[in-house]
Amino acid sequence: MSSKLPKYLIVMLVGILLLTACGGEEPTATPATGKTPSSNTSSSASVTVNGLVVPNKSADLFFNINGQVSEVLVELGAQVHKGDVLARLNTTGNEYLNANVASSEYELLLAKQELSALTDALAVQQTDALQKLNDAKQVEFDAERDKSYLTDKSTVFQRNQVETKYKIAQARVVQAQAEVDRLNVGPDPKQKEAAEARIKAAEANLAVAKAALKNLELAAPFDATIVDINLAVGQAVTASQSVMKLADLSTLFIETSDLIESKVVKVEIGQLATIIPDSLPDAKLHGKVVYISNIPVNVSGDITYVARISITNPDPLLRWGMTVAITFEK
Repeated sequence: MSSKLPKYLIVMLVGILLLTACGGEEPTATPATGKTPSSNTSSSASVTVNGLVVPNKSADLFFNINGQVSEVLVELGAQVHKGDVLARLNTTGNEYLNANVASSEYELLLAKQELSALTDALAVQQTDALQKLNDAKQVEFDAERDKSYLTDKSTVFQRNQVETKYKIAQARVVQAQAEVDRLNVGPDPKQKEAAEARIKAAEANLAVAKAALKNLELAAPFDATIVDINLAVGQAVTASQSVMKLADLSTLFIETSDLIESKVVKVEIGQLATIIPDSLPDAKLHGKVVYISNIPVNVSGDITYVARISITNPDPLLRWGMTVAITFEK
């Protein structure tokens, strides 16, 4: 019998050996790191949220009392300064306000006159006291002169009489001098204190009366632009009814609208951000976080926080209320 194997058996053996070799390889193990090599951790991932363009500050304005509009002094888009009067109510139904101011001014005048009277009276009293002092000194001088006329021939009675007259003159000089010194200090302290207290009370009442009269005026609380007007001459308005809106548009900011609690912890003051306005997709703005609210806002069940971002390269086409996408950089 031949020792050679048939060719087909040789081919089968080689195939079996190849299959065994492939099936025996161990699979490469993935490192036990809890993440794949290509995955990003939350600490390295950027935070992206939505936001709105907002003005530096804005305010809804209203009168503090009911009334009828007598003047509207501004138009939409007007630039105004702090303290500018924007509108007025007429005094119909509020005549007492003017009366209160007039009454308070009169009371203040009387109070000031009272203090002035004390000062004027003091000047008269000082003149009178000084005259009395001079008269007393003259009497003292005369009495001292009379003493010099005494001689050895003067009787005891004469000596006693002259001496008594001189001592009385001296006492009157001391008394007159004390009165001059007292008056030189000023009016009677109690009277002066009462007059000054009356002036302070009158001034306080006048300030309150003028403040109440100011309720007839609507004034700008800060430099701003008029962005909405909801009143006209002749219109009746009620207290606290919003009649005008203004905003400081000199500087625009970005505020987040959906910065949820899991994202706000990754944002901090001073952090840089990239801003893409939805209406200006080719504009790439840059900014920095300047404020993060401590007060949460519930938005459709999500707890969110407001972060404000200053814009370092503002676009002149930006408008209040435009939506943007914000990416906080790491």
